[in-house]
Order: sequence, then C-alpha cells, then structure tokens
Amino acid sequence: MKLKVKALFFILLTMVLVISAAWPKKVKTLHVESGKKTVVQDSLAGGVLMEDLSWAWDSQNACFPATQASQFRGKHKFYAFEIPPYSEVEIRVTPEKEDINIYGYQVSNRDFSTLPPNLNGVVACEAGLNYKGANPGQPEKMRFNAIRNSYHIVIAVTSASVKSDAKYTLSIEMKTKKSFDTSLSRNIPVVDISLDSKGRAIIKGDLSDGGQIPLEWAESSQVACFPATQFENFRGNHLFYRVQLPKYSNLKVSLKSPDNVNLYALRLGTSDITTIPPNVPSASCDASYLYGNKAPDFTRSIEMIALRNPYSILIGVAGASDITKTKFELSVDITPR
Repeated sequence: MKLKVKALFFILLTMVLVISAAWPKKVKTLHVESGKKTVVQDSLAGGVLMEDLSWAWDSQNACFPATQASQFRGKHKFYAFEIPPYSEVEIRVTPEKEDINIYGYQVSNRDFSTLPPNLNGVVACEAGLNYKGANPGQPEKMRFNAIRNSYHIVIAVTSASVKSDAKYTLSIEMKTKKSFDTSLSRNIPVVDISLDSKGRAIIKGDLSDGGQIPLEWAESSQVACFPATQFENFRGNHLFYRVQLPKYSNLKVSLKSPDNVNLYALRLGTSDITTIPPNVPSASCDASYLYGNKAPDFTRSIEMIALRNPYSILIGVAGASDITKTKFELSVDITPR
C-alpha cells in the first residue's frame, strides 16, 4: 500500500512539474524547426512597458549599453523557443514603417521564468539596433549558437516610443547539424616567425593554405578566447603562427585584410609545442574581431606582455563565416618593457 501511495505521489509531482514548465502568458512560445523559416506577423500593441533597463548593461548580461537605453523605452513583446545542440539561429525583425529594435538572451532549457528586469546572469545576450539612431522601416537582426546543450532563446521586440503600436514581421531561421564535420578539418602546420634585429616581422599569407576547425575550445572557461555568439567570425579557414616572447617585453600583433579576417593569440609555456586549436585544454587567450553592428573595419590587433617569465605565443588568423581564401598581412612587433 505504501509503495502505491509513493508511486501516486511521484506521478502527481511529475504532472505538476510538467504543467508548470511553461512561460508566463506575456511570452509567446514559438515552434522553430531547423531548415524551416518561422515567420510571425505582430505588433507592439499589448506589449509590456519597462521603466528599469539597468539589467541590460549589467556585466552579467551585457545586452546593450546604457547609452542606447532610449531605443528600448517602448512596449516590449516577448517570444521564446528552444534551440537544440549544434545549432545556429538568425532572428530578424522588419517593421512596416516605424523604427523597431530587438534583443534576446539564452538561458537553460529548463528555465521558463527568467524575464527582464530580473536577469541575474544569462548564457548570452545580444541586441539588434542601429547605434547611430533611429532607422524607420529597416530590419534589425541577431544570432545565437548552441554547441553541446539545448537552450531557451527569449526574444523581445520593442521601440523608442512608449506610445508605439508598430507592426512588424519577426522571422527566425535555424540550422542544426549533428556535430562538427571533421572532414572539413585537416592538419594545419604552425609557422615559426623569425624577427629582424628590431624585433619585427611582416608575414603575407592566404587563408587558402589553412583549414577549418571546431570552435568549442574557444568558449571554454579554461580558455575564454571568444564566446559562442561570435563563432560566426571564426568559421572560415585558420592559419597558425608561433613567436617567442622574452621576459620583460611587449608584443603587438596586427592584421590587415580586404575581407573579414580575424585574429586571436594564445599565451603558452616556452616549451609548449603541442597546444594547438582545437586541442586547447587551458590557456590565456585574447581575440580581435568585428563586433556588433559597427561599420566594417578589417584591421585587427592584439597586445600581450611578459614580465618575469618568457612565453610562447601561438597566433591564429581566421576567416569569418565561410571565408576560406583571401590574402592578409600579419605584423609582429616585440619591444622591451
């Protein structure tokens, strides 16, 4: 009898948890499928006004800066959907006439309650807006990624005007793959850099000599090179270079290219010749890439220092999206402190 009572209790508890696992009424749940375009025609009518926006520029969230708060003062309309592992999603909002902005964030797929202004740290947060000001009728977009785990993506559409009931089209496109296609990856050699008498070197290269690699290592807390939300900036071919950084010295690495080619560098022990992406268990890393909706600028630079100990610096040059062939110029300059 006791076993039957316990079984009934657990069944009822499971039913309660399932019923409670839903977003509040003000959040519209969307069914988004990979390879299909989800389109929603809606307006800001019935949205929620939000006086406190300080959560957005809190360092735990970093959705948009306080200088852009005026663009998010209108009614907020919320949507949510699940993104499965190994997926990328692009979210776009297109207004009929007025200026519309968008932001979104990524949380656990068991989280059905995290909503502004009660955001106390999210996996990732992005915003789509024109940093120069209003651009009526123009689309705004943002992207998210999932690697090993599923997540919930929460979207908010809003405007600068508290009176606006602007109409808009929300479109979502998701691509999912089982895992990284290892056939795209090949053995990429590491080129040792020779410096001149002034500690300088200029290398001219082409990404066609490199190869594509998995990127999960870069978002690991043991490396923290660049977040998964920026993987799009590193999905092209990679090339590797190594230079020795003596103790009590400064290193500046600069990159120029006619295309969106990005830069990262790993600071390793002087005898470490085995740590090469994607096999990076831990390292100090820095990256330089095109971020947000800024005007295209294809000049990248990274600076590192050495104090009491020398280091081996592994430099990575990577194309964005599917850029696998383009020329670039890499400059390395080491000076004493």
